[in-house]
Amino acid sequence: MTELYFYVFGKLLWQPELDQRKLENEFLHVYYGPAAAHMAKVLALLRESLRNQNKGPHQLIFTITSPLINSNYCDAAYA
Repeated sequence: MTELYFYVFGKLLWQPELDQRKLENEFLHVYYGPAAAHMAKVLALLRESLRNQNKGPHQLIFTITSPLINSNYCDAAYA
């Protein structure tokens, strides 16, 4: 999802009034095509998992075994 981050961040640096969610959806549709809806679901699941942790995102993303990807996440992603 690094590409998504750089796309949205880059756009918002130049035009901070833009809507983040609209930019994300725009990127997902261009980048993933027909799978955009599924990737939006994955992104939502990652955000939910991140909110349920007691640590900041920088402490969770850059670990060898990320607690963000757990059995609850996998069950929801493959539902």
